[in-house]
Amino acid sequence: MKRYLFLLLCLAVISIAIADENSNYRDIKNLTATKFDKSAVKNTFAHASSNTVYSSKLENMRFANYTNSIGGKVPYNGAAFDVDLNNKHLVNISHLGIETSLTPDIILQLVGDNGTYSRMAMRGYSNDSASSAIMVTKFRGTTGTPLTVASGDSLGAFQLAGYSSLIADGIPGAYIEAKSTENWSSTKTGTYLNFNVTPTGTTGPQLAMSINQDKTVTASSGFHGPVFGNASSAGRLKTTPSTCSGQAATGVDAYGNATGCYTPAGTYSLPTATASVLGGVKPDGTSILNTAGVISATATSVGAAATNQTMYIGTTPHAINRASASEPLTGITSIDGTASNLTTTWTTPTFSAGDYTSDTGAWTVASGNVVTFRYIVVGKMMTVLLTIESSTITGTPGVLHIKIPGGYTSTKSVWNLATDYNGSAYETCVIRVLSSATLIDVYRYPNFAAWGATAGSHILRGEITFEVN
Repeated sequence: MKRYLFLLLCLAVISIAIADENSNYRDIKNLTATKFDKSAVKNTFAHASSNTVYSSKLENMRFANYTNSIGGKVPYNGAAFDVDLNNKHLVNISHLGIETSLTPDIILQLVGDNGTYSRMAMRGYSNDSASSAIMVTKFRGTTGTPLTVASGDSLGAFQLAGYSSLIADGIPGAYIEAKSTENWSSTKTGTYLNFNVTPTGTTGPQLAMSINQDKTVTASSGFHGPVFGNASSAGRLKTTPSTCSGQAATGVDAYGNATGCYTPAGTYSLPTATASVLGGVKPDGTSILNTAGVISATATSVGAAATNQTMYIGTTPHAINRASASEPLTGITSIDGTASNLTTTWTTPTFSAGDYTSDTGAWTVASGNVVTFRYIVVGKMMTVLLTIESSTITGTPGVLHIKIPGGYTSTKSVWNLATDYNGSAYETCVIRVLSSATLIDVYRYPNFAAWGATAGSHILRGEITFEVN
């Protein structure tokens, strides 16, 4: 009996040993089939002295399986929180896509939903006046051998685009672009800035405005609204124009600024319109006054001469200090002993084509073109009225000449503004007479540019008064 009990006890011990071995086998099998807990792995990695865990078996097996199964990409979809790179750099990245699962065909592609996720912000913290900046830099050459910018190079552009079914990335509708104006060096970095927009009903941006290298502004289609400064007909704007203080300009630059100022010889400045003596005293000693622009004088008499005294001019008697209405003095040729130039009617000189010339080119005036050309002389002052229509200009003369009528010669220089039609538009011109001259000169105003050719369409209308001998 004892022998049987001992045998049963041995069989029980053996059974327990076998069961424990099977349990250990099952635990190992379950462990190999279970995935690693990421938080546990993270803690383990964090305590590693080298901060780097490397397993050639894990890398070669697990990553190889991933890349083979999903076409060469290494996914990471298990992050429950932000991924902290511990202030390390991302380097040697070919392209970077944010909020997109497609491989970008540009260096950086950001995709948003027009809400919070389609915004970019850059913050800069410092205790000085500097701020954040976005810099786009143009290099010639290669990364290993960079070269400086050449004249005409685009330094960069800021494009604003919209989606189109033709181009997935969108079509630029407007952009701002900077370009170089010279080959760059350590002492030269000339640049200008272009603004481009797309007109309604068209495709493709077009140049609208440029900020030139000389700090002027050029508009392709002119300016709308108030312009402070000097805008020329070429659509250019300069904020610090040069002027001639009201005088005519001898020439203008591309921006409409005077390159020189014309100052006629013998000019006369009118006195200020205040209560002051104009100069010149009446025979009775009273002064001629200008009061608030109104010229006036007190009533005067000639001494104590008796009424209706008689004065003889030649053999013709004339009453002086008449009690009745004034008497016209006819037939007077001389009062002070010198020849008189006094006329009382307008005179139209006989037409001569040689009286109309130019400094270069030719100005052709026919008799039928002279609508009005007459003059009157009062004392030593001559007034000329002229209207010449449908004349012809060939070449590009700078000055048109008209012979002073009546054989007179000017004694003082004077100029006046007139009107001409240049074949396409009316404009202002200058009529000028120089001292000791026999010609009346006509210039374009305000820039004294050359006259353009007009085939039978030039019109000139004007008037000038000047002193003659």
